[in-house]
Amino acid sequence: MARKTKSGRHQLNLAEELKSVLGEYASELTAQKEIALDKASDYFVEKLEQASPVDTGEFKKSWTRTTKYKGVRYVGNTALAGKNKTGGNIPLSNIIEFSKNGKPFIRATFEQNKDKIIDIIVDELNKTK
Repeated sequence: MARKTKSGRHQLNLAEELKSVLGEYASELTAQKEIALDKASDYFVEKLEQASPVDTGEFKKSWTRTTKYKGVRYVGNTALAGKNKTGGNIPLSNIIEFSKNGKPFIRATFEQNKDKIIDIIVDELNKTK
């Protein structure tokens, strides 16, 4: 952006120009990052649904992701089991993953798919070029 000096000449304000350009790029990158996180978390939800034990009823269909916070996606399961000692419901995912007779699969599913999840994010961010 040029500004007028006392002599009447215009002077380029490089700092303001850079701030403007970087601000536009940051906005574009933020929007693209949100799209990338949506796609990656949707992929992970699909993989968790596929890996979920078949005989768990609603559990297999209860995988969700949140978009509550910018730059973050939380993937979880909304199915609940019986009441605990304090009267609250226990997330069925905790029972399946961590109980003595559980059949853990959530961490393993993430580990098996983390390279693809990263690839989805990187590919989407590369579209901003």
